[in-house]
Amino acid sequence: MHESVQTERFLNLELDLAITFCNTGFAMRDRTHARHSAEHARQALDTVEKFARTLRLTEAAQKEISGKLSRATTLLSELERHLEST
Repeated sequence: MHESVQTERFLNLELDLAITFCNTGFAMRDRTHARHSAEHARQALDTVEKFARTLRLTEAAQKEISGKLSRATTLLSELERHLEST
């Protein structure tokens, strides 16, 4: 498999994980576990941001990753605000 395809899959997987961690954080009643979910989401987003800057992606892959990154970033911001207010 071509390296760029593997990298695109990796980035998409990390973004899916970030979104899942955010959604899980919202569903948790235990604030400590919800915070851990937010931390894991942040780690996944940091990884994507680190790698995405240095890659040459196809236009379609860039659009998909950009959309997921935006969604995950918004979810994480909402989760962090939720945790601060509770």
